This record gives sequence, structure tokens and C-alpha cells, in this order.
Amino acid sequence: MARYEAPGSADGMSVVSGARVAEFNLGSVPVRIEFPFLLVAVLTGVRAGSVLLLLAWVIVVFVSILIHELGHAFTGRAFGGQVRILLHGMGGLTYRTGRYLTDVEDIVVSLAGSITQIVVLGLPALFLLRTDAIDSFTLRAIVADVAWVSLGWAIINLLPPLPFDGGNIAVTLLRRVNAIDAVRSFVSSRSGSPWESRPGPTMSSVRSPLCGCCSSLS
Repeated sequence: MARYEAPGSADGMSVVSGARVAEFNLGSVPVRIEFPFLLVAVLTGVRAGSVLLLLAWVIVVFVSILIHELGHAFTGRAFGGQVRILLHGMGGLTYRTGRYLTDVEDIVVSLAGSITQIVVLGLPALFLLRTDAIDSFTLRAIVADVAWVSLGWAIINLLPPLPFDGGNIAVTLLRRVNAIDAVRSFVSSRSGSPWESRPGPTMSSVRSPLCGCCSSLS
């Protein structure tokens, strides 16, 4: 998930749980990993069948979600501003400071995470699974995990409910519809034209769920 922060609104990496495991930079992008992220990764992989497959699962989850967030980060930075990544118990979160994005730019940034995850990891893993290039059962199981996390999770993340990226896109589109309706109402009131705005959710109904999603899953 990508989150906007006004310039100067935060000092250093924001914290969800406070249990920091590691902090490092990928190029100029700061990354923070919190303990609940690793805990959830382990718990979701306990049925892997062996310690090796469990360890591989945790690495796959870490790399795939990090690639997802880097998609948000690099795209957000391309539109100007600074970016930071936080991996926490519910997934990943990319913070961006700088100017407010246009609706189109906001949608592009929201889409960039899943698209990057699918293109960089998901599709190559799926291609390998459909060939006879992998003979090892263990290696094939690991590649299957890569395909599931990088395709399955990425697609689920594009669903319209918040706090998914698809929810952010839906909110942006609904906000745009309300803006169009407001212009129509204004033109109607000024010109006396019978052109009425079509029914749609009010801005308050669009805005309210955002309060709960700012520090949630990517």
C-alpha cells in the first residue's frame, strides 16, 4: 500500500508495532522491518513440511512484498518527493512525502506495486512451473510459493475493498466522480439547465474508511 504524508509531517520512519528487526537502505529508499512481519510470515508457513521449506517461504514472502513496495516507491518517487518502506505485521506500507498526486498519478502508484510483483516474480515463476526445467521437488515447491505470493496475493490486493490497493483506486475513482458531479451541479445552478448530477456516494462516505486504512496492509 502507498500512503501520502505531507512534507514535515513525520520525523524518521513511522512505526506500527515498535518492534524493529532491521533497518537498511535500498539505494536511496529506507526500509524498516518490524518483528510482527517475520512472525506472520512464519505462522503462515508452518505447514510447509520442513524447516528448509519454512525458511524458503519466509524469504519468498519477504522478497515478494518488498518488490511490491519498491514498485510503489519508485513510481511515487518518479512523480517527485521522498519515499520510505515499512514491512509490518499486516504486510507492507510505502510512505511518500512531497506534492499531492493527481488522481491519475495516484492510481498509477497504487497499481505499480502489484504490477511490479507480477512482472518481476509472478509470471517468471508461473512460466517455470509450466516447463520441465525444474526436477527437484523442493525447488519446485519454492517456485510454486513464489508464484502464489507474487500472483495470488498481488491479484487479491487489487480487489476494491480497503485497505487493499484496489480500495485506494476505488476511493480515488469515487472521489473523481463526486468532483464531476459537483461541477455539474455548479453549472446547473448557474445556467438554470436541467442537467442534474447522477446519484453517487457523498464525499463523507468515501472519506470515512480512509481513516482506518492509513496504517494497514499494502
